[in-house]
Amino acid sequence: MQRLTVQTVMWAMWPAFLTAICAEVVFFAIFDPLDFNMRLNLSREAVYTLGFVAFWLLGAMSSALTLFLQRPPAPQASEMTATIDVGDDWR
Repeated sequence: MQRLTVQTVMWAMWPAFLTAICAEVVFFAIFDPLDFNMRLNLSREAVYTLGFVAFWLLGAMSSALTLFLQRPPAPQASEMTATIDVGDDWR
């Protein structure tokens, strides 16, 4: 059970990590990090880090939603089959 949980978390976090790398490169190739640094007076590296974490969380939420939606639906009452154990008494 624990191995499956760790594997499921990695199914969400690893693609999110790779997506965050790509989003970070594209976003900060267009925008200067110091443009977002009006009131907090953060360094460039801090803005890069906060941007990466934000992109990673966004990707993780997207991957987690995908994993949640890919689960099979619960069986309907019409799909359930009942087995009746009659035993050997009827012969």
